[in-house]
Amino acid sequence: MAVEPECGDRGTLGGKSSGRRRDPHQLQQVFLNLLNNAFDAIETIPRPGRIEVETVFRSEGWKFIFVTNGTGISNPDRIFEPFFTTKPVGKGTGLGLSIC
Repeated sequence: MAVEPECGDRGTLGGKSSGRRRDPHQLQQVFLNLLNNAFDAIETIPRPGRIEVETVFRSEGWKFIFVTNGTGISNPDRIFEPFFTTKPVGKGTGLGLSIC
């Protein structure tokens, strides 16, 4: 399963900059939530889990690609909904991507 959030950032990555500004704390929180969800997804599979993160710079800004061999996203149309979660009670808040 791949998730590909895109954004610009005034900072640089690999010596390149898009000139657009994004809040680094919000990006950190979104990336942390994506990685935590990815870890939870690969934790339940019978084979060795894999999480890959790739960054790509394009003229319109940065693209961050998160890929796992986990169970995938069961309701992709709802992932930006506040408090939506497929996890059991006490396991997640459902705030993951709604903060972006």
